[in-house]
Amino acid sequence: MDNIKHKVLLLVEDDTILRDMYKTEFEGNDLIVETASNGEEGLQKLQMDKPNIIVLDLVMPKMSGFDFLDKLQQNTETAQIPVIVLTNIMVYVEEMVKKGKVIKCLIKSETTPAKVLEEIKKILSL
Repeated sequence: MDNIKHKVLLLVEDDTILRDMYKTEFEGNDLIVETASNGEEGLQKLQMDKPNIIVLDLVMPKMSGFDFLDKLQQNTETAQIPVIVLTNIMVYVEEMVKKGKVIKCLIKSETTPAKVLEEIKKILSL
C-alpha cells in the first residue's frame, strides 16, 4: 500500500510514551507525522499544515478531544479530515461514529500501533 507515502498524519495524544510509540510506527511506514500533546496544540498544528488524517485521544489537558472535534467540525477547511479516535473512554463514541464526527474508534488497551496503521491505510486508500 504505497498510497500512504508522503501523507501527513496529525497524532493528538497527551501520553508521551504512547505518542512516541505510535509516531515511530507510523513514520516507519512512510507517513509524515505531526504530533500534539493536547487539543489546543492540535488546533495550532492544523493552522500550519492540513493533515490527511488525524489520530485523536479524547481525554487530554487544556482541550479535550471532544472539544477538538467540535472545533474541527466547525471549520469548513478541516471538517472533512478523517479522524480515528484512540481512547479507553468509550462513552458516546458509537454516537460520534454514527453522526460522522469520526470515521473509526479504537480502544487503546485492545489495539496495537500496527492495527491502527492498518486502519489508516484502509482510510487513506479510499
